[in-house]
Amino acid sequence: MIKPAVKYTAIYGGLGVESIVKFSQPAMLINTMVFLSVMVGLEWSIDRMAGLEDRDLAAGVTLGHRILASVVTDSIKIVLQMTIFFGAMTAVYEMEVHGSWVLAVGIVFMAAMEGVAMGWMIGTLRDSDIEAIVCMVFIAIYQTFATGVFFSQEVAYESYRTYVCNWLPSTYPNEAFRSIVSRGWGLENPHVSKGFIAAASWTLISIIIVLLVERTKRK
Repeated sequence: MIKPAVKYTAIYGGLGVESIVKFSQPAMLINTMVFLSVMVGLEWSIDRMAGLEDRDLAAGVTLGHRILASVVTDSIKIVLQMTIFFGAMTAVYEMEVHGSWVLAVGIVFMAAMEGVAMGWMIGTLRDSDIEAIVCMVFIAIYQTFATGVFFSQEVAYESYRTYVCNWLPSTYPNEAFRSIVSRGWGLENPHVSKGFIAAASWTLISIIIVLLVERTKRK
């Protein structure tokens, strides 16, 4: 038999069923870290319902103090979660990091802190814990299907991908982490750098919204 002159290889993973698993591993890790981090917003909503927020304000605790305390405590939790997930993904599920480990850990940490800031925003905008939970679950489910976790975003309509998917918090971090893990790309590649920029931008936007809303409430 005559073999074809061109040999096709997969961009991510392999050409078999296992390619879906390898393709989805990086994005699933990012989305899981973001979802776990967003849950801090539930704590803020519960504290407000219990009256603890007003007590803190009466005791002289400002919003800046609350954010700083959250950054410290949640950073510790994020580091522990990353240690567990990276260990499980590499040891059990055989995920290989072909690029820089510093960049891989960095983009996951920034995506998680992005989730923390979004949690602050949700906890500030929603006064009920049920409302906060609904918002968090909706964000998690929608991002799972719209940020290219299981399949490439190329299968979506171009207009939907451009005006909706690309503006979601996890889209570019997913792409950046996948490029670092599977392709070994560095920060000089725009696919990687856009992930860091998007995570930092969403964190900053969430903090600005929290500051504006709190300032309006306290007038």
